[in-house]
Amino acid sequence: MTHPLSKHRARIDEIDRDLMRLFGERFEIVREVGHLKADENMNLKLFQKARVEEVLNNVTKLAREYNLSEERFRHIFIQLIDYAHEIEGHIKEDRL
Repeated sequence: MTHPLSKHRARIDEIDRDLMRLFGERFEIVREVGHLKADENMNLKLFQKARVEEVLNNVTKLAREYNLSEERFRHIFIQLIDYAHEIEGHIKEDRL
């Protein structure tokens, strides 16, 4: 006999796989951006305040649209942005 929650758990697992695939795609683009910045010798700071605020404002709107916690998802995206900065920083260091 299957557990009454099996169907829901399987769907959550499927969504988690999709999220991880999307995170992988997102950070592959971050790596490409990091390499472009390094290849073009762009003197852009890793932390671009205007871009960070743009991303966080977009996330806040989307959280509201999907009836999710704005504060929680801003925090999650701050972590994602920090990771992106870390990746770009390693790429920049490797080019020095």
